[in-house]
Amino acid sequence: MGGLIFISGYFASLLYILFFQSPAITDSQFNGIVGILGGAVCITILGAIDDLIDLHSTTKFLIQCVIAVISILGMSLELGVFAIPFTVFWVVGVINAVNLMDGLDGLAAGLSFIILATLALQQPNDLIVTMIIPGLLGGLLVFLRYNFHPASIFMGDIGSLFLGYNLAVLSIVVISFKTATLGMMAPVFLLGLPVVDTLLAIFRRAKAGKFVFAADKSHIHHQLLSLGVSHRNVVLILYLICSTLAVVVHFGSQAGQNVSAMILFGTGLLITVLIYSLVALQKIFENGRVAGSKRGMKRAISLYLKANSLHELDHLCDKKIQELELEDLETILLQIFYEKEPTLIHQFIQSIQTHEES
Repeated sequence: MGGLIFISGYFASLLYILFFQSPAITDSQFNGIVGILGGAVCITILGAIDDLIDLHSTTKFLIQCVIAVISILGMSLELGVFAIPFTVFWVVGVINAVNLMDGLDGLAAGLSFIILATLALQQPNDLIVTMIIPGLLGGLLVFLRYNFHPASIFMGDIGSLFLGYNLAVLSIVVISFKTATLGMMAPVFLLGLPVVDTLLAIFRRAKAGKFVFAADKSHIHHQLLSLGVSHRNVVLILYLICSTLAVVVHFGSQAGQNVSAMILFGTGLLITVLIYSLVALQKIFENGRVAGSKRGMKRAISLYLKANSLHELDHLCDKKIQELELEDLETILLQIFYEKEPTLIHQFIQSIQTHEES
């Protein structure tokens, strides 16, 4: 429950401003603050319970929907009749997106810091921004000091759910889904990295016939790790991508509609190319790994078939190892770790026997 570090900063900052600064608050602002604060308290309790007893994903989803409805009470929403369902979908989606991104040391906290800092720059004089974001940013800085790789503390579900909730709600309050400049794509672009990663995860699990909320190891950060990128560098690369999207939103929201449309199109095209390149590169590495594994299995089975006893097998192995190159040994080791089709062994034996008989 290391997330309590920045959660305490959040509530301490808010309470200090309310009771010691006594800012002039209109009725609409007060209603908005009450809704946001009520949702923040509820999501904190949900995260704490989940850390303690590990709630079922469906239960969490339903509770998150209720919290999303609480958070938008008193808000001035746009999009007409679609305002409430779309906003609830957005809040719940971002909550889970940030939770899924909490897979590497410092990743979720660092991305949240970048996004929150961008929101603060968008509306530096907004009352809700000045009351909430500075305390949360300060808490995240302290937390990152101990959460960056190698981490000594971890935020847990209480931290990731809390961050996701605030990113979702504050992105609506600060930049909203308005129809000017970047329009409703502004919040989507600002949170583009966790949103895209979550959409890809949902599509991947649905295609495989799995439950969409089931955990896996195929997120963007896992894919980069599998390509051999170090833990620290994966986090820094994703920081850079998130910062680029933040810059696009910050300057794009100040430009005219034509310029904003060009920015959106160019950035979207770049993201598409990057995702496609990552998938293609991952496929190349995976194919090479599987091919090497199969060759290693063939060699191992071939040795076994040529031996009449365990003693003779040891002798053949020793002799063969002396003749093998380092790359050959690596393929055998890869087979041990990565071969996921035991039925292939029978096929390999048949192919070897056919080859020796001929």
